[in-house]
Amino acid sequence: MPFCPNCSTEFVDGTDTCSDCDVALVADRPVRKQDDEGSHAKTDFVVLRSYATRMEAEMIVETLANEGITGLIKSNEAFGMGTGLGVMAPTRIQVWVSQDDLQVAGDLADSTIDPV
Repeated sequence: MPFCPNCSTEFVDGTDTCSDCDVALVADRPVRKQDDEGSHAKTDFVVLRSYATRMEAEMIVETLANEGITGLIKSNEAFGMGTGLGVMAPTRIQVWVSQDDLQVAGDLADSTIDPV
């Protein structure tokens, strides 16, 4: 069975290209690099942008995912209902991405929604 070298998805025999990553498939499943402790290699995530609402952040994460970029949402919301600390603590919703994807992700984010 062929595998995608990018996302490690397994495909049926006869398939030559990953339908998600648009790259040529390989015969063996790719092995992820491991750090000294034996866990998967660590990715340095950094803040991409801050947004006024969770919905905007989710739209950005979805846009990034469509381009093969992992985006994470981090906020100070209490269960999606604001901070619970009154007007003195405004809600902060951030989208984080890998340092390696920061430039491309920033361009995609800026073309989708204006940051706060």
